[in-house]
Amino acid sequence: MTLMPMTLPGMDSPIEMLVACHQKVRHFARLSSKLDAHLETTGADGSAQEAARNILRYFDTAGPLHHQDEEEDLFPALRAAAALLGDTPTAQALCSAIAEVQAEHAVLDTLWDEVRAWLERVEQGHSNPAPSGVEIFAVQYPMHAGREEAEIYIHARLLTEPQLARIGRRMSERRGLRCDASDPPVAGA
Repeated sequence: MTLMPMTLPGMDSPIEMLVACHQKVRHFARLSSKLDAHLETTGADGSAQEAARNILRYFDTAGPLHHQDEEEDLFPALRAAAALLGDTPTAQALCSAIAEVQAEHAVLDTLWDEVRAWLERVEQGHSNPAPSGVEIFAVQYPMHAGREEAEIYIHARLLTEPQLARIGRRMSERRGLRCDASDPPVAGA
């Protein structure tokens, strides 16, 4: 089970960063499904344990940060931008989509709890069959990411450069990165 290396854009491009995170979401969600197939044929070998560890690391760390980026910064900024549009179909569709994907976050968190418990056992060397939630997780999370991109992120054009810069700074801070106005984020500085 190989992992593909991924590079991410900087926090100075917060929407591109969120889209890049979605690529990782898709990768690790698919990997959880592939892991189940691998366990059936090979068992919980070192490769399976490493895959489980990597999926756990991503969804335990980056997943919650990503949801915070959206719920605490991007979605409120987009709601404010929608309010400036008035009672238009665009504003209504955007606000409705935001409310719906926020509800999906709770569903995905519940699915993750089930998947997480299974992955912890795999990481410890157990070849237990995956619970039904794994396939649902592997399908629903990428669909959710696609929906966010198609129905919400496309409206980022409504945001001003200062709003996007603020979102990027908050994303950096959330991850413990320093970001000066003219410098790219520096980890651990």
